[in-house]
Amino acid sequence: MLALAYLDQDVWSIQWKNQSKIEHLKFYKLVDHHIYMVLYFHQNNRSQIIWRDQVDLNQWKQLKVMAKLL
Repeated sequence: MLALAYLDQDVWSIQWKNQSKIEHLKFYKLVDHHIYMVLYFHQNNRSQIIWRDQVDLNQWKQLKVMAKLL
């Protein structure tokens, strides 16, 4: 993952390292494991693991709040 940004409600924009296109994805589940999170998306059947050091502190806090709400 190259970039992650919160857009609206449960919609996030994600740019992957191997793609120049930015995707807008909805999470249906986030599992917080403290040092990493597992993101599950509505649009496809794959999941994504994000480690704490892959995103900045503000994005990490947003993900933690979203994990509690979902």
